[in-house]
Amino acid sequence: MAETTQGGDARSRTNAAARLDKILAAHESWVNSGGRRGRRADLSAANLAEADLKEGNLRQARCHGADLSGADLSGADLSGATLSEANLRGAKLAKATLRGAELGRADLRGADLRGGDCSGAQLVNAKLNDAHFEGAILEEADLKGANLEGADLSGANLRRASFHAAFLRGAVLDGADLEEATLIDADLQGANFARANLRGAGLLAADLKEAMFAAANLEGAYLRGADLRGVKMLTSDQLTQAEDWQEAYRDKALRCGASIPKAP
Repeated sequence: MAETTQGGDARSRTNAAARLDKILAAHESWVNSGGRRGRRADLSAANLAEADLKEGNLRQARCHGADLSGADLSGADLSGATLSEANLRGAKLAKATLRGAELGRADLRGADLRGGDCSGAQLVNAKLNDAHFEGAILEEADLKGANLEGADLSGANLRRASFHAAFLRGAVLDGADLEEATLIDADLQGANFARANLRGAGLLAADLKEAMFAAANLEGAYLRGADLRGVKMLTSDQLTQAEDWQEAYRDKALRCGASIPKAP
C-alpha cells in the first residue's frame, strides 16, 4: 500500500511539473510576441514551494497569493509581475529582476535578494524581516509600512525609495545610498547607517534611537522631530549639515549651541 501511495505521489509531482512547464512555455511566447501568441501565466494561489524557477521568464505573470516559499528564482525576470500576498519566505531571488513588480503584503522573510533589481517595486506592508538586499537596487521602490527588522541592505541603492512608517529596527544600511529617500515616521532604532548616504533624505519624526552613524552623510537631510537620543558615532559636524537639526530630540553632547526640544 505504501509503495502504491508513493508511486501516486511521484506521478502527481511529475504531472504538476509538466503542467508548469507548459504554462511557462506559453507565457514566454506571450512575452516575446508582445501578447500576440501564447498566454499570460496565471499562477495565482498556486503551490510552487521549493520550485526550481531560476532564470525563468515570469515578466508580468500573475502570482497573487502563490506559495513560492523556498523557491529558487535566482536570476529570474519578474518585472511587472503581480506577487501581492505571495509567500516568498526563504526564496532565492539573488540577481532577480523585479522592476515594477507588485509585492504588497507579500511574505519575503529571510529571502535572498542580493544584487537584485527591485527598482519601482511596490512592497507596501510587505514582511521583509531578516531579508538580504546587499547590493540590490530599490530605487524609487515603495516600502511604506513594510517590516524590515534585521534586514541587510548594505550597499543597496535606495535612492528616492519610500520607507514611510516602515519598521527597520536593527536593519543594516552600511554604505547604502538613501539620497532623497523618505523615512518619515519610520522606526529605525538601532539601525546601522555607517557610511550611508542620507543626503536630502526625509527623516521627520523618525525614531533613530541608538542608531549608528559612523561616517554617514547627512547633508540636507530633514530631521525635524526625529529622535536621535543615544545615537552612536554621530559628530556635531555631521549633524549640523542636516536641515532642521535644531528641532531633533538629541543628547546634550549634540547640543551644538542650540536648545534641545523637550522630548514627548
